[in-house]
Amino acid sequence: MKFSAIYYGLFILQGVLSSLYAQDSLSTVKLQSVSTAIDYALKNNPDLNIYLLQQDKANSEFKTSKNYMLPEVSASASRQININLPTTILPGEIFGQPGETVAAQFGQKYTFNAGVTATKSILDWQAKTQKKIAEVNKELATLQTGAFEQKLKEQVALYYYTAIITKKALNINKSDLHVADSILLLTSQKFEKGLVDQFAVNQAEINANNIEQNINANKILLAQSVNQLQIIMGLKSAEQLVFEEEVETKLKDWKYQSELGYDKNLSVYEYQFKSSELNLKLQKTAKLPKFNTTFYWGQQQFRDDFALEFDSGSWTDYSYLFLSINVPVFTGFRNKNKIKTAQIESEIARTNLLNEQIKTEAKDELLLNEYRFSVDNMQAVYENFMLTSQNKDLSFEQYEQGIISLDQYFKTFEDYLKAESAYLNALSNTYSYYATLLSRN
Repeated sequence: MKFSAIYYGLFILQGVLSSLYAQDSLSTVKLQSVSTAIDYALKNNPDLNIYLLQQDKANSEFKTSKNYMLPEVSASASRQININLPTTILPGEIFGQPGETVAAQFGQKYTFNAGVTATKSILDWQAKTQKKIAEVNKELATLQTGAFEQKLKEQVALYYYTAIITKKALNINKSDLHVADSILLLTSQKFEKGLVDQFAVNQAEINANNIEQNINANKILLAQSVNQLQIIMGLKSAEQLVFEEEVETKLKDWKYQSELGYDKNLSVYEYQFKSSELNLKLQKTAKLPKFNTTFYWGQQQFRDDFALEFDSGSWTDYSYLFLSINVPVFTGFRNKNKIKTAQIESEIARTNLLNEQIKTEAKDELLLNEYRFSVDNMQAVYENFMLTSQNKDLSFEQYEQGIISLDQYFKTFEDYLKAESAYLNALSNTYSYYATLLSRN
């Protein structure tokens, strides 16, 4: 009996310790502000890491392209077996046979070659243009990273503000539900006393159920916002987000904004157009000649057997300098078609750039106007929310005292819920505009 009690106690203790360990091991990320969330995402977003790797790759390719003027040097060694020596027809006089020709074979069966070859491009317009393209691609990769960071900031801010606004909405919903439950309880008591009918009880219960529906909808929205934040911040599902900032119920001092920072997406379109122009230039350089030089310095050894000697007297010098020019004459119209394709691609890139510049200018102007209108709208919506909240509290007191009917109170409470919904929607809309402004500044 004593042993069983001890064993049971140890089992309970182990369970408690395991539970405490599980709670401690569950990591949390505390967010003091939207800036904290943005900084965390910029350090841990997995997609951003890919952009940074692409940036490193483009930088490496640019460094490689800069070396096109350097010579290529290689060492080689070969052993040649002349199975049949070359035959040359010579006059017979050389061999004491005048008036005849003699087929003579020259050379030795085995030839050994060893040397160093250096090849250098003297003039290569294509390689020069490819270097410029690699430089533009390096800048383009950097700009694409910056554009993604801008979009990432906007997404983080949007989901962050959605989450804390929804948390505030849930707190208000719970307060509303408490009032609705009190009304339901009071109405049920009056029903038992015969002061109200079943219709009034049903109406009070419907009112409470409607608020429950709002709570569940906001819980779903909060879970979705938190889940999206976890994804873009590079968090695992087991890691929890803790929002230390709360949205104030009172109206904050919103400030107008007259201009936006430069949209980094436009820089991407600009460099894409620049890259397309260089590609067109590259295709045109295919018509130009290439000049190359090759220098070989080596030694040879000729033998009648397969053996190889390394003393200096066994080797003879063998060196040459080779200059070449390569001029394209006919390529089956490939160059012509490639140039035409590059011209079309350049025109497409130019059109895309112009279109994006026009659209961005229009969208930016619209965004600033909508932000200003939403801030103006917040004042009226907030005042209605505060007034209907006061009316709701006053009506509840009057209903408790029997001054007004339940229908009258429900009308006041319904007006309050509409004003509450309008205020939360206006708050959410304003923060959605603010998220874009924040990403551009």
